[in-house]
Amino acid sequence: MTPCRTIDPRLIRWLSVTLGLWALSCALPRDGHAQGVAPKAATAEILARSLALEAQGDLRQARQVVVDAFGAQPTDYAPSLRLAELSLQMRRSDEAVRMYRRARELPDNQPEATLGLGLALTMHGYDEIARGARGRARSDFLESLIIDDSNLEAARGLRALGGRRGTGIDVMASSISISSYSARLQLYSIHVPVRIDEKLALRFAAQQLNAPDFAAGSANVTGTTQLFAGVARDVGISTLEALGILSTASGVSTLGASSSVRIGGRFGGSASVAVLGLSAGTSVQVAPSLFAQLHPAVSVSVGTRYTDDALGSMVSPLVGVAIRSEKATFDVNAHFGRERAAFLQARPTMQPYLGTSNRGVTSAFSIRVRKQLAVLAEVQLENSDILGTFTNIGIGVRVTPR
Repeated sequence: MTPCRTIDPRLIRWLSVTLGLWALSCALPRDGHAQGVAPKAATAEILARSLALEAQGDLRQARQVVVDAFGAQPTDYAPSLRLAELSLQMRRSDEAVRMYRRARELPDNQPEATLGLGLALTMHGYDEIARGARGRARSDFLESLIIDDSNLEAARGLRALGGRRGTGIDVMASSISISSYSARLQLYSIHVPVRIDEKLALRFAAQQLNAPDFAAGSANVTGTTQLFAGVARDVGISTLEALGILSTASGVSTLGASSSVRIGGRFGGSASVAVLGLSAGTSVQVAPSLFAQLHPAVSVSVGTRYTDDALGSMVSPLVGVAIRSEKATFDVNAHFGRERAAFLQARPTMQPYLGTSNRGVTSAFSIRVRKQLAVLAEVQLENSDILGTFTNIGIGVRVTPR
């Protein structure tokens, strides 16, 4: 889950004082300009009163004195700028963005309005993430970085949402050991996400399982190739995705498809439905879940996976915990019931070579070592009816778009 951050209040306070003093200086009369001196003096007095109320901690009244004097949509730059920065302090991000845009369009506008707009857009971006409007959040962060490409908070927010437009890549190699066999398997995977614009993304993935020293009788796990291609779109506070799947094992190819929806920001739900072609017949899997962000760095999810195939039906409870920081992520996902050929939309992957798994846990870790480069590690433990204990240890790298 994407972490929800907030702009440092000290930065907002510094900006408020700076812009307030600037607005006051703009309103002060200047020598040699006799015409209009009285209105400017009155404006300066009102803005000074607003600053004094702000210093006392009364932001609401500091805003009200400006609105009473000039209206909610001032036609002069100084009071318009003042209302914009008060909206930012009061965390009214919609209003702050609107007022900074208005201030930029007025005569005598100054660079401070553009600086303030960048911060307001960043705050609005995080508010949109909290709502679940990821596409709008990307737009806000991108515009903020166009204004100031050194805005670290906007860059962090955009990176949490998957980066800028462009292509990334994850590559991972895994070694698999199985308690009931002496063989060791190799699993290679590649995942290529492509961000088209703020709301549309594609992704492609491939997975190859090699088992060179397996006995001939172990056909169910000797080798599998999986190819995935999908499209995702952000619509309001939801994200919709559809994936096509081609799986080949022992020279036999089967097709499958999945779709998923995610609704919400800090709190919400998701569901995926997959129809998979397997050598034993068609498998239908439905996995609804609920999630909650308990802290900007910690989120949890609970759900269930229902599977129906030629061998019967089964239900497996699901639990997940995710921890995020600026440079590292740690995810743990577990199931506590029977699953067969479980399909995982997030990676994506499916595991027909496991047979029926009674319970299992997967831990994934990543750490960013460069601006666009991260190291990945994964450990998966499963208890399978057919194979016994299944252990998968993988390591890889991730390259994100610029």
